[in-house]
Amino acid sequence: MELREYISIVTRNIWLIIPFTLLAMALTAFFSFNQPNIYESRSSFVARLDPNVAITGDTIYALDTLLGRQRLFVTYCGVMDSPSTVDEAQTLIGIPLGSLDFDNEWSVVCSPIPESNVLEIIVRGTIPSVVDRLNRAVGQVGSARADTLYAVFLLDNLDPVFTGPDPVAPNHITNIALGGMLGLVVSISVGFLISYLSGNEADLAALSIRDSQLAVYKNNYFQTRLQEEFQRAKNSYRTVSIAFIELMPTEDFDLIPEDAQSELMRRLALDMQDYQPPANIVAYRGNKVFEILIPERAGYRARVAMKNMIDELRSKVYRFESYTANFSLNAAVIESDGESLNPQLLQERGLEALRNIEAGTRNTVVFVSTVAGPFATGGDSDFGEPTPVPVPARPRASDPSTDDLSTREIPDFFAKNDSLDGDEDTQALESRERAGSSRQPTSSVFVSRSEVEKPRNPFGEIHRDNDEEDEDNDDA
Repeated sequence: MELREYISIVTRNIWLIIPFTLLAMALTAFFSFNQPNIYESRSSFVARLDPNVAITGDTIYALDTLLGRQRLFVTYCGVMDSPSTVDEAQTLIGIPLGSLDFDNEWSVVCSPIPESNVLEIIVRGTIPSVVDRLNRAVGQVGSARADTLYAVFLLDNLDPVFTGPDPVAPNHITNIALGGMLGLVVSISVGFLISYLSGNEADLAALSIRDSQLAVYKNNYFQTRLQEEFQRAKNSYRTVSIAFIELMPTEDFDLIPEDAQSELMRRLALDMQDYQPPANIVAYRGNKVFEILIPERAGYRARVAMKNMIDELRSKVYRFESYTANFSLNAAVIESDGESLNPQLLQERGLEALRNIEAGTRNTVVFVSTVAGPFATGGDSDFGEPTPVPVPARPRASDPSTDDLSTREIPDFFAKNDSLDGDEDTQALESRERAGSSRQPTSSVFVSRSEVEKPRNPFGEIHRDNDEEDEDNDDA
């Protein structure tokens, strides 16, 4: 799904998002301003070694205590913020026990500063004057209790009590901002949920990467995958090919109702998709033009596979209710190594080759290679011009029904041999590859002028997948 589609759904639900966000901010502000103000006071104490240690002869005890001072200071803090110390401090300043809510509004915390001998006491409450007095009382009572535990280390007041004039909580601006963000997220989520539950077919179709009528991928997903495969081909020094296939139905196809036309094209598209290996991507470009992404496969092999697939599809009759149709197809296969052309220019050149097929010509394949040099799979020029080769007409098959799509046998045109048994023009192409002959092929494929004699790979023989090599490998 593209960004503009998300924005479209959000703008259509703006009537819900803005009021919901403002309402959340208003409720948060009301709650925040109704909370009591919390004030804070701080004071600090430092632990020092008793100067009479050397006189009393407790030096070893003092040093042993000093080594475990972190444990000592944690013990001091536990004494100073204990409930009994706080209760004694309240009694000392004349505050009745139980009058302060230490569960919600009031708190007394003592914490040792790491890697130091300093303890910090923090008191929070709703009344500034009481907060200041309570901090002093807790420090006085707590230090007196701590001095009785370890006579070697005594607590002295380091910083006097300081109470800030402004409350530390609640922070109204922060609360309102968080409430607005929460309201915005919730309202956008509700907007997407409404789009799903409303049954808006346009929104549901926009969220999908597949065409709702033809059950193949959309062009926008194809473009995304094409960019990824181009980068992968560039990094791995492999080729990527694109096949553009144009459907040419019979003349009476336009007289069929649109829903029947869509269903007949859908059945052909499903056949076309079933003929592809999992790595290939079949998408619908529009105007009866399909596009197939063929990654990491030599262009001439992709061309042979497209030709064989077209030979099968054109021989089928598709049925839907009382309507029947058969299709002729033209295809243009273009190959790139990820560097010679960018994806946009490659598609433009492929579509141009498809449009330049001679008018009235059907069931033909045009191949254009943009891979130059000794690594070219289709010729020795940078951009081979497609040149037609006469083709003998293939006898049409009988009238098979494709209503039962689950029981048909689908040949794999991208298998290792890249051909069908008995396909004379494919065998002629493989024989030409094996012998390196420069004569014109007798194939029904449109090939480039430069493809008649394919250059040899300077790094070794070009690998050819055919039936004879498979049999030799099996015998070995």
